[in-house]
Amino acid sequence: MAVARAPRRPAAAAGRRAVPLLVLALVGVVVLGRRGPIVASVSRTTVVEDGAIAAQLFQLAKASGNVAEFSVKLQKAGLMAAASGGAGDDSRDSGGGAGDDSRDSGGGGSRTKAGSSSSSSSSSSSSAAQGGGGKKGGSGVVLKKGTVPQLSRELAHGYARDGIIIVTWANFHFLDFTLNWVHHMEVHGITNYLVGAMDKETGQALADRGLNVFAMYDTGAADTGLGTADFGWGTEAFHKMGRQKVDLARTFTDFGLDLCLCDVDTVWINDPTEYFERYPQADILASSDDLDPQNDRGDDGLEKLEAIYSAMNIGLLFFRHSKNTTHFINAWQNRLDADDKAWDQNVFNWVAHEGLVPFQPHAENPRLVWGTNHSLVFGVLPVAQFASGHTFFVQRLFELQRVKPFVVHCTFQYGGSAGKRHRLREAMLWVDPPEYYSEDQFLSVDLKYPETPADYQEQDKVMMEGKRFKTAWKSNDMVDFHLKALGRELQQLKTAFKLAVALDRTIVMPKLLSWCDRYWGPLEFCQVPGAFRTRLPFVAPMDHIIEPANFGTGPNDGPENGPVIHYREYSFLMNERTPKSLKEGKLVVQPSSAVKQPELGKEGSQQVLTVPANLSDAQLREALAPYKDTQLLHFASLDGAFGQWEKQEDRDALQRRLSRMMGFHCCKQVKEGEDGGFAYLRLMEGD
Repeated sequence: MAVARAPRRPAAAAGRRAVPLLVLALVGVVVLGRRGPIVASVSRTTVVEDGAIAAQLFQLAKASGNVAEFSVKLQKAGLMAAASGGAGDDSRDSGGGAGDDSRDSGGGGSRTKAGSSSSSSSSSSSSAAQGGGGKKGGSGVVLKKGTVPQLSRELAHGYARDGIIIVTWANFHFLDFTLNWVHHMEVHGITNYLVGAMDKETGQALADRGLNVFAMYDTGAADTGLGTADFGWGTEAFHKMGRQKVDLARTFTDFGLDLCLCDVDTVWINDPTEYFERYPQADILASSDDLDPQNDRGDDGLEKLEAIYSAMNIGLLFFRHSKNTTHFINAWQNRLDADDKAWDQNVFNWVAHEGLVPFQPHAENPRLVWGTNHSLVFGVLPVAQFASGHTFFVQRLFELQRVKPFVVHCTFQYGGSAGKRHRLREAMLWVDPPEYYSEDQFLSVDLKYPETPADYQEQDKVMMEGKRFKTAWKSNDMVDFHLKALGRELQQLKTAFKLAVALDRTIVMPKLLSWCDRYWGPLEFCQVPGAFRTRLPFVAPMDHIIEPANFGTGPNDGPENGPVIHYREYSFLMNERTPKSLKEGKLVVQPSSAVKQPELGKEGSQQVLTVPANLSDAQLREALAPYKDTQLLHFASLDGAFGQWEKQEDRDALQRRLSRMMGFHCCKQVKEGEDGGFAYLRLMEGD
């Protein structure tokens, strides 16, 4: 069965450059630029004087399968006046992805002139939004720019491709996640997507950008009744939101479409639609919360049959429309209607597992199994390739399994939406506006990392049926070492925070190594139970140790909680979006007890400023004042980098901020009734 993807390009390149000229001659349109008409089509010859426009035309033509498709692409790009008819390919480059007007920036800490956070603001706008006229769905439905249509069979089929539609949905709280989701769709040339807007603000914001949107609220209403704020796991709004997922599954499959339904906190790293095409016998393909792959290294097929026992995660589902699929969705809905507090994911699994035993594998593929009383066929997507927040960010199973990652879902993480946003930034899977990368004064530091004992975890040896990495340590002894080693890192990080506050600079967070995972309960040999392939130590997502929303940039935070600490993710200076001039123009600062005054010198081509060790905050500001316009100061060593605060209130204020920021370790194995947790703030006590 064919699936939605960018049009296949012919192997031969001959004749490609003639396509734009031929098509323009055929359709006889006027090409428009931002400064007005550039060229008009006359008979068979078309001259494009603007080189950038010519290049854009060539790329659009290469991605088009026929004249009608190319015509629509021109309209979407604002390069052609609207014409009647046309196919519904809506390919474009969004150019951004961090959400305008998001109400929970949570992290990043970009500054406006007033000093508040603008990390969620975006200059993102699709080329379609910049053009004039309207927009056409594939069925010929004319959508005026800025219009948020109600969902209909005609609309859905207009955006579908090869009978497949990809759908997510969100309210205004998750607008930036929505734009990031769309950005990655468009990076892969995926145009057969729709976003369900749960409120008017979201709908209008997406429609104004020319994105594929439909209203999930009635024409006369402001939203779906769930509001525009965060739902919060387990809340009444959360459970009601889950019911809308079931409604979407039923609606689109009833339209006669195959449906990929995914949460908005997923990111498509590579286009998985060809992967779905491998399994035409499957009625439902589902991601999984399993933390340990059933497959051998290098095996990129579906998880082996035993994986069906684990909890399937409904953050990414692929439905093939059929009567059997409809019966399943109805059974899912009926179970939810019977209990308004039931979690939609649990109910999905209950219905899927009914009558599962005895196993009945599919005759044509032993990794597909008949479920729901042997009425339809399920497959579990590989956990290394369709990853959870743990298998991707912590275990990095795609590396260990040597397979290609397709999708990551921000689960198994801490810090709410701010934690999710920051993890995606760390992985360079989040697109902020250009000023996030280019504007501000930054501070980076080098940490000294403790050595890991050779027998702490022997990753070339395994125990427990060949799964868990071998260790000679006892479980709680590993936790004790983790706390000791992490404490040495956090003491250095506290010095870095002092420097950032004293110099009023945005800190580029250093990588923090962690010798234990984080969980909601006791760990086994510093691993989450079931996450047997976790390699120790690992680069910890910041939310494992520090609360990303509590740096002071949130709307409900105030000066009484201490100074705002503006920050960037540890990968910031590795990101290709960060200007080369910023990276290469850094000034290395080296504290030394051998000098009495700052001395500027060079090490190779790198400028190095040696400053006296243990300067106070005021002395540091004075020593570095001549370099206030240097965008990046890098402290190659934190030994002697900061002496003391000259005012006690400044010291106390930073401590208040740290008391809000620092997370905790969970958990040691303890007797019932004892607390196995540990507050990381304790590791930063003292000056």
